[in-house]
Amino acid sequence: MNRRPAQQGFTLIEVMAAVVILAMALAAIIAGFSRQAHLSSELRDRTLAMLVARNRMAEYTLAAEFPDTGESDGERRFADNDWIWFAEVSETEDPALRRIDVRIRREDDERDLATLSGFVSETGRR
Repeated sequence: MNRRPAQQGFTLIEVMAAVVILAMALAAIIAGFSRQAHLSSELRDRTLAMLVARNRMAEYTLAAEFPDTGESDGERRFADNDWIWFAEVSETEDPALRRIDVRIRREDDERDLATLSGFVSETGRR
């Protein structure tokens, strides 16, 4: 009756395997949170850019003068960010109606974050 007592606990290999699995799971969770933070920032920028585009379109709509055709650009400070807008006014089949395409980007970025198209009528202007 010379029996050895049963070993209790985990072997070193089992502990190392558990640590590797835990590290991989934590890395995936951190990468997911990082991606979510980036997407939230991107959504915020696109939302603000669309507000800048709508404000620019409203300026065209409310202006006393009917807009001339052509391209223009400018800068706006909005929500603690510097934005660059580009507008293209073009003729339509109706001479009393103009199409306006507005594009918005951040000053430090080359890609358009928002694009808005609209129409302005000459009717009712002073």
